[in-house]
Amino acid sequence: MSSSGLARHRAKSMPNSEPFQPIKAMAVDLFPHTPHCELVMLLERNKIQIVVKFPARKINLEVDRTETVGSLKEKIHIIDGTPIKRMTLFFSGTEMEEDYRNLVEYGICEFSEIIVFLKTMSCVVADPPSRRLSLVVQTSSSLLNAASIPVETKDSNTVNELRQLLLTRKILPMDDYIFIHKQRIMRENCSLPWHGVENGDCLYVFKATVSRSRY
Repeated sequence: MSSSGLARHRAKSMPNSEPFQPIKAMAVDLFPHTPHCELVMLLERNKIQIVVKFPARKINLEVDRTETVGSLKEKIHIIDGTPIKRMTLFFSGTEMEEDYRNLVEYGICEFSEIIVFLKTMSCVVADPPSRRLSLVVQTSSSLLNAASIPVETKDSNTVNELRQLLLTRKILPMDDYIFIHKQRIMRENCSLPWHGVENGDCLYVFKATVSRSRY
């Protein structure tokens, strides 16, 4: 092909590429020192990495910010085999109970940690087998002079079972108590992992009762 023919060929092909030029020019103007591969990443910020935490292990997942809670449960079911109907997801102490809501509506962002529990009638996690938990029970100033009491128990125990353990061992005097973990009142019939209690955590105990209507 002659040089004049080559020039005409290039001129004909240029209109097809023109629609893409403004976008590329805009990206280069906004990020003049950013490599092309990083520009692509900047345009795909919907993708984030999250951590899905089970009682015995953690997995990393890539999800979309606009993905729904229901869609995330399906992914977890495919990877772990956890039944969707029994699955409960928690983030920062809040249950993600509405499957139609987007993850971003619950405040999920890069490297957020989502806790998975299995629902049962008594809120007890059925899987995996129990482990030992080392906790610190902190009393109020009016109870045992604000003592810090180290306690070892099963992680499958409910709050009521922990209370009975403390009473049986005469660590606490006979009375009505409430337990608080991370500024939240704990439910008597729910297990320690259900509340997000981990090894080394501190539980605060006070003399008080809670109406069953709160449950």
